Order: sequence, then C-alpha cells, then structure tokens
Amino acid sequence: MRQRTAGGQFRPDERTIAERFRAFVGDGPPHPTRPALGPCQLWTGAINRYGYGHFYLEPRRVVRVHKFALTLAQGPPPDDERIFALHSCDRRACCADAHLSWGTRRQNLLDQYARFRRAPKRLELHGQQQARA
Repeated sequence: MRQRTAGGQFRPDERTIAERFRAFVGDGPPHPTRPALGPCQLWTGAINRYGYGHFYLEPRRVVRVHKFALTLAQGPPPDDERIFALHSCDRRACCADAHLSWGTRRQNLLDQYARFRRAPKRLELHGQQQARA
C-alpha cells in the first residue's frame, strides 16, 4: 500500500504484507463457552456487512482475513477450488491460527448445524420433503 507524504506525494509502504496484516490483529477475550480454545485474535481493520474482516493485499485486491491468516500459518489451501476456512470459535472476525482449518462446504454446514449457528432447512429424502427436527 502507498502512503501520502506531507507534500501530497505517494510513497510505498516498506512493510511486508504479513507485517501490515499483523498490525490489524488484536488479542481478544477467550471464547465464552469453550475457553480451552484459547483467546481469539480479532481483526481490528475493515469488516464487511457479514462480520468478516477483509484486507487489501494490493490497491485493488481484497482478501478475507480468516483465509489469509490460515494461508500464512499453514500455506495455501488444497488444490480444490471449493475449499473454505472454517472457524472453530464461531467468531467471524477471529483470525487466530489455532481456531482456523481448511474444510469443504459440507464440513462447514455440518459444523454450523452441530453448533446451532444455522437452522436446518427442509431435506428431501427419497423424493419426499420432510422437515428436519
């Protein structure tokens, strides 16, 4: 990113991308129902309307914070293009390495159902619509 000098000129930011990223990460409180996870590291930068943090890698390239944090910690995601960064702490603004893991959409949905973060919709079983209890 570039920064404006007093004279109105732009100068490049000399920090690395990881340093710029870590500047927006703050220590948060431990999880209220699962303190064994340890404290969350909450994003203090820009947050989108869904509660997820986002970060500018370049002037016109935005990434989601939890995916970028997981990439820094564990490397790029597996080759599958439909891979998600899953939160074990259920806090969308959290980017703690220990609270994130790569997973599929199915794993993400099953995790949401198990923790009652998403109401199950009607399931179609053998051609019949049944409400899930």
